[in-house]
Amino acid sequence: MGNKPGDHKIQWLKETLIKYEGRLLRYVARLLPEQSARDVVQETFVKLWQEDPARLAGHEAPWLFRVCRNRALDVLKKEGRMNPFDSDQAKSPDDPEATVERRQTTSQVFAIMAELPTRKQEVLRLKFQEGLSYREISQVTGISESHVGVMIFEGLQHIRKRLHPAQPSVQGGLK
Repeated sequence: MGNKPGDHKIQWLKETLIKYEGRLLRYVARLLPEQSARDVVQETFVKLWQEDPARLAGHEAPWLFRVCRNRALDVLKKEGRMNPFDSDQAKSPDDPEATVERRQTTSQVFAIMAELPTRKQEVLRLKFQEGLSYREISQVTGISESHVGVMIFEGLQHIRKRLHPAQPSVQGGLK
């Protein structure tokens, strides 16, 4: 590749696409059917192309997830349905017994997560599946950073209580 004016932007787009396309697809596939999810991710990268790389430098993740999320919500509103996240999980090539046990636990966690409000589910997925920081989750969802922390804490507390109902609370103390 030469040093034409657009070369830097093309390289930036390619690198960003490689780094985030799969993550965005996994994220939005929880809301939309596969083809609609692919369309939303494609539209997100078209919007990225229209942006100035210098303006987004270091903030691509929250920008991409926010744009993708907003577009997915627009599609859902247009279709008149807001489905909770599903619980598909990636396959793991470990020990078969450990894999079965992990899948059962994962299925339990996702079933328990389904009891939570959709926004809490989304925050938990952005944190633990996509690895976003509280700040990035805040930028994606429009929820304050402190409230993101509260939602994660409450969501994890709910999951722990349902997975291990007989164990004493983390805070302990007298009631």
